[in-house]
This record gives sequence, structure tokens and C-alpha cells, in this order.
Amino acid sequence: MKKIFTSLFAAVSVLLLGWSCSDDDDPAYLALSTREAVFGIEGGTKEIKVIASEAWAVEPTSEEWVSVSTTEEKLIVRAERNLSADVRSVELQVTSGDLKETLKVSQEADGTAVTLEISAGDSYTFDSEGGVFTASVVSNAEWTANLEAETPWCEMTADPAKGIVKVIAPESNMTDADWTATLTVTAGPEGKQVEKTIAFSQGTHADDPYFKFAGKWSLYSDDWLLQNASIGEGEYTGCTIVPETYKESLTINNLFFNGSTLSIEFDPESGHISIPTGLLVGQIGTYYCYFAAFDFTAGKFSTTALSGTLSEDGNTVTLVRPEGYEGFGILGFNGSSYSMFTDMHYACGSTLELRKAEETDTSNAVAPAAVDRTASQGKNLAKGTSGRFVTASVQAAN
Repeated sequence: MKKIFTSLFAAVSVLLLGWSCSDDDDPAYLALSTREAVFGIEGGTKEIKVIASEAWAVEPTSEEWVSVSTTEEKLIVRAERNLSADVRSVELQVTSGDLKETLKVSQEADGTAVTLEISAGDSYTFDSEGGVFTASVVSNAEWTANLEAETPWCEMTADPAKGIVKVIAPESNMTDADWTATLTVTAGPEGKQVEKTIAFSQGTHADDPYFKFAGKWSLYSDDWLLQNASIGEGEYTGCTIVPETYKESLTINNLFFNGSTLSIEFDPESGHISIPTGLLVGQIGTYYCYFAAFDFTAGKFSTTALSGTLSEDGNTVTLVRPEGYEGFGILGFNGSSYSMFTDMHYACGSTLELRKAEETDTSNAVAPAAVDRTASQGKNLAKGTSGRFVTASVQAAN
């Protein structure tokens, strides 16, 4: 077979050399003496002849086990010894003008090589509150696992018989710096050992997106409605947000009136919050109170949730109302009709933001004087409830 390829290449060479003696309209050409170079596990060097009508070049490769150099008429490929149990290959592109040829380079695997596979990536990040990392280890040789020294924040256990390695971070990181550690798994006898490492880190409590929502906030809007009239921009209410179930929910207190309380959702994937509406947040006199979105012109309300996105500096939460509703505030229900409160502020601007508050009052909410507001055990509205409300019909202070 080799003689056949050699004869064919020689024939092509003679033909191409004949072309080279003709005029400038002769077709361009590019040919390799072989399109495949196969190395044994020991590696070595192979030379491939190149004939081209114009200058030619080979595109570099990022593979570290193979290197390439050239002379005027040769492509020289070198392969290092393959200590792995995997066959490896790469394709080299040779170009001359608009012409291209591909040289496939492959190398046999070492049948006696040590294999090591871990069911995890090369890094893992714990939440600020810690956690447990578990991975399976598969090898055709004995293996050990070691955690680098000076890592008091986490601990490691390994069970080669079961093929399991585990790293535990048992505490919350209340410091001002991330904790780091490196796990090294080593398999095989000396001289043929294979190593794999996993870098671990645990973020700080202060930088955890979940805890960044905790604290006192004021509610800003570039327009507010009071007694059914616009009063312009400002911050007329606020709230306190406290952790509830880690990475799942938080509690928002005193928004729009003192004593209001609601569990809001946290999405660990996006880092956003969702403020449900239509759930009971408190009671004013005989009125059950709910967060709601409002269309003041049409006299309609909706109990579709608001989403909240935290800014990078952690000082602002941008709230987005459902499409078609320009207001956000308290909806009252007395068992027969839905109403607004005349002495409450309703956010109706295009911009709606929670902003980190500097004031230290215990409520952080505007409340009409002499109003006793207490939590109630009334019913939540059905999800997605919408309907009509009576504009400015009830005073909360009554």
C-alpha cells in the first residue's frame, strides 16, 4: 500500500512539475505525500512532503502533545510520548492560496496507563453558609485524596472502597474574604501516577446575593398618587427585609403601612426576588389588605407578581410591575368590595425602586396617625385575581 501511495505522489509530482513550466493561466495546486500520520505510544517525528504552486503554511494547533515545523518542501510533525489510556488525534490544516489540505495526526494509547475520572469539574464554590460536596472517583489503580494544609474551614473524607470523596464546609463565612482550598486525588504507582485537582472556595456572608436583600429600604417612585392626585416623585414608604428560608424566601415587613408582612420569593439562579400580590399582608379595621398592581385610569387592579433585580453595588432593587398596570400599593377588601385608601400613597411612576435606607426608625414606613394595624387571618386572593376597585373611598385612619 505504501508503494502505491509513493507512486501516486510521484506521478502527481511529475504532473505538477510539468504544469509549472507552462504559462500563468495554469491551475493552482497543493498536494501532501500523505494525509495521515500515525504515531505509536513512544511518539517521534514524521516528515510529510508538500508540493504547491504557491507559498504554503500550516495553521498552528493548541494541542500540547504535538508540535509542527516546516522547511521549504516538508511538514515536520513531532509527537510526545502518550502516557494516557486515550487515543488522541488532531487535524492540521495546510493552506496555499485558496487551496487547503488536511493532515490527520493520531497517536496510539498506552494500554497500561493509569486512568482517573472524577464526577466533578475542576472547581466548586460553596454558598456563604457552607454545604457538602460529594463526587465519585473511578480509577483502574489505587488512589488517595488529600486536602492542602491550612484549611480549617472545611474537612475531607475519602472512601476508595466505595469510590467516594466528600468535602464539608460546616460554617458560615462571616469574614471579609473568600475561603479557598485545593483537593488533590492521586492514582497509580510512582512513575505512572495521575493527579487531578479541584479548587474549592466559599464566599462571604456579606457578598451572598441572598443576604444583600436583607436590611432597611425606602421605596422610590418618580410619581406618587395621594387622594387620587399626582404629587410627584419621592420616597413615601419603606420596608425592612429579613432572611426567612435560605436561598428560597425572605420576609418583607412594613411596606406601605406598619404591621404589613409578606413572604417573598428568591430565585438562586438569577438572584432576583419576586413579590407576590394578592396575598394577605395585614388588616386595617374591617379591611383585609393586599399588595396589588393598579390601572388607575381604568379603575382596575391585578394580583400579578412584581419582580425585583438587585444592582451590582447592592444599593438598589429595581421593581417591574405587570404590563398594563402603572401603579403599586395596598388594595383593601371588606368582604364585598375592593377599595383604595385615601390617606395612603400609591407608587405610579415609570421608575420603581427599593433603595437602601439610612434612617434608623423602627418602622421605616409612613403610617397615618392613630391607626392600629394588626396582622389578620383573612383569606388570600386567588392567584391571578383581577377586578374593579372603588377609587379613594376609604380612609385608613378611620
